[in-house]
Amino acid sequence: MMRILVTTVFILVAVTPLLQAQEGQLRLLPAEINAVTSVDAGAGTSGVSGIQTRTLKGDATKSGTYTIQLTIPANVTIQAHTHPE
Repeated sequence: MMRILVTTVFILVAVTPLLQAQEGQLRLLPAEINAVTSVDAGAGTSGVSGIQTRTLKGDATKSGTYTIQLTIPANVTIQAHTHPE
């Protein structure tokens, strides 16, 4: 009985960080991503024309974590740069 209890506690201790890491994750299907409106020169474009941005999660205009999708035309380059945060 003690062995089962120890094994159960060990499993819970091992799995808890994995469950916490998944907290806040969002899984989107391609159709759901395509339903999000694209904008020109949005966050992540560095002001380069022709790049389309979709904000999939969070707010790219505020401090914090966010996820964006960039669609970049062929032969367009975003120059090396830094981010203040």
